Amino acid sequence: MAPRSKKQSSGRKVHLAEVLPIWTTAHSSTVNLAFHALLLKLGITDVSSYFRKLRIPIVICIVVGALVAASFYGLKGFFLGGLLGMIAPAALLWLGVMLVGATIFIAIYAAAWAAIVAFIWWFIGA
Repeated sequence: MAPRSKKQSSGRKVHLAEVLPIWTTAHSSTVNLAFHALLLKLGITDVSSYFRKLRIPIVICIVVGALVAASFYGLKGFFLGGLLGMIAPAALLWLGVMLVGATIFIAIYAAAWAAIVAFIWWFIGA
């Protein structure tokens, strides 16, 4: 039997998830719901309405994607770039909503720590 350490852990152990901002699946689900609400606000309910409502950005993304990919990968890149250009407007909208959600998440975390530090500063100064 191994001898026990003389250091006894007094109190509760603090887990990293309790003090660091951890992005969970609940946050991702919230952002995905916000993205879905944005698409509904734009009037996009299915694939045909997606192509109808966003036809100009889709055409721009198809042309740019096809030309850029063709310059690197030839004919195969031309077709793949065009296909990726079809979903690029939706992907950019999703990315924008995701970045706003992450920014809000980090801002709330930073504001909470700023309030804690301000309270400690006030308490020490009082």
